[in-house]
Amino acid sequence: MKNFQRKNMKNSGVLFFVLFIVFFNSVIAGDGFYSGRSSAFENPFFAIGFNNKINNLIGYVSAIRTSPGNTDECKFMFKGKVSEVGGVPVDIIDIESKVDILKKRVARLSVVQGGYKLNVSKDNLPTDCDWILSFVGEPIVIEKDGGFEIKIEITDRGDWISMALISGKKTFFYSSPDEKSKQKSYLIPGDVVYVIEEYPGWLFVKYLRRKKITVGWIKQEDTQPF
Repeated sequence: MKNFQRKNMKNSGVLFFVLFIVFFNSVIAGDGFYSGRSSAFENPFFAIGFNNKINNLIGYVSAIRTSPGNTDECKFMFKGKVSEVGGVPVDIIDIESKVDILKKRVARLSVVQGGYKLNVSKDNLPTDCDWILSFVGEPIVIEKDGGFEIKIEITDRGDWISMALISGKKTFFYSSPDEKSKQKSYLIPGDVVYVIEEYPGWLFVKYLRRKKITVGWIKQEDTQPF
């Protein structure tokens, strides 16, 4: 009986140790990452949503290049999973084609003092992003090793856990996750929203446009799955 108890205690100790290591590694891997966005007037604009329960992250980058009577824009999203300490490999998503344009994860996101740093190869950026980011230039965008190092200061930490790209022709807001609570406000394809909460078939989101903030539920089917 005593041998059985000792064996049981030993097995319990081993199990506890294994669970602790798994939990510890998960916490350490996600340590430092957080949801936030740069100033709305920053070029490029940068926003990221980080879910610390599952260590998933998804973000959005938009850069513009202006000339007399013309404005060109480079925009893309990125996604990844924090599974290691330090930089995280991320997939770049071309918003225009709505597909991952990377066959291999060559972009890398890192936490730096005051914000984030994204390193990405020029060859793996959407069309026109190369010359638009070159126009932005230092100190925010640095060209090196055949790619760009983009350093972004986060000025607004957020409560969102993810981000989503609207794909529905007219994506209406709802006051609750219920068809009967439809509102007049709606989103259009290409709009990017901040996901605060998830519910089966629904997303509770925040949409920021200049100084206006719209909050409410939208149908998950009206967003582009990544």
